[in-house]
Amino acid sequence: SSDLANHERAIGGAKQAAEERKQLLERLKQDKARRKAAMQEKAFQIRMWKQEAAMKQVERHADKRAKASEDYVARKSKSDQEREKAFNELVVMTAEEEALVNELKTVCKFRDDVLASVMQHVQ
Repeated sequence: SSDLANHERAIGGAKQAAEERKQLLERLKQDKARRKAAMQEKAFQIRMWKQEAAMKQVERHADKRAKASEDYVARKSKSDQEREKAFNELVVMTAEEEALVNELKTVCKFRDDVLASVMQHVQ
């Protein structure tokens, strides 16, 4: 009879230990999910900052390009060599601006992808 009671106590203890392990595993899964969400949020914030910086850079570059364009028009009356130099600078600046805009588009797309992923996890 005491063997039976000991056996039942052992089974009860094993069941309780299994339940505690299950709860611990569940907490670990939740912690991992929270950490992942926090990392995604941080990545998203970093991308937003990069996007803002890229937009400011595009704006500054557009201002420089406008000035170069004005300089080009002003130099038209000067010698052909000076005019050609100004035009070449304008061509280079336009190419650089296009590269910056393309980089900005990439950053925006990545941001949108991260946001979609986060929203998918939230639902």
